[in-house]
Amino acid sequence: MFEVTTSVVQWEVAPGELVEAWAYNGTVPGPVLRATEGDKIRIVLKNELPEPTVIHVHGPMLPNAMDGVPDVTQPVVNPGETFAYEFEAKPSGTFLYHTHHNSMMQKSKGLYGVLQIDPKDEVKTYDREYFQVIGEPGGMISVIKVTE
Repeated sequence: MFEVTTSVVQWEVAPGELVEAWAYNGTVPGPVLRATEGDKIRIVLKNELPEPTVIHVHGPMLPNAMDGVPDVTQPVVNPGETFAYEFEAKPSGTFLYHTHHNSMMQKSKGLYGVLQIDPKDEVKTYDREYFQVIGEPGGMISVIKVTE
């Protein structure tokens, strides 16, 4: 189970330079959520923002009710509320999760992160692993996984 709390934080983008960010668990990008293919994933979202939010996950096969599209597949998660997303981790891969409510503003303030689903029988052939999340104003986000 993953507990993910959204909140307003002061994010140091350069030494001594702080900006207001909206973060998952106090970090931008949010924490890497990691599972193995076939695991049952449960993400409990607690909203401590001043407005509603949701989580939308790109990549895995999800039940429609867990897709995080407000007023289409689920209601918004209002301030002070929680919502549990539950689905099977499949297929394996490196995926992205982010807000899907007031997306232009909420994503640009930092509400995005990585979901890594490892293959069930993977034999690791690397010593180090890095994730790089690249975002830009307007909401386009990419995830790169590098191993060495």
